[in-house]
Amino acid sequence: MTLDQGVLHKKYEVLKIDLPLENRRYLEALGMTVKSEIEILNRKGKGILMVRFRGSSFALGYNVTKNIQVRELA
Repeated sequence: MTLDQGVLHKKYEVLKIDLPLENRRYLEALGMTVKSEIEILNRKGKGILMVRFRGSSFALGYNVTKNIQVRELA
């Protein structure tokens, strides 16, 4: 599933980031890497999410969230 399909207040593991190299490196610099844990804090409109990873909160737009493959953590 992709991150934009996620449910509020659930935690996910990042499986794949399918973005252009520049965008992928930016997210990696912030701490979002493959196998990192991410939690959805809030949803604004279609696919725009407030998320938390590595102890910090960020807003990610639909064009980003639809290209991040995740799986739900138990």
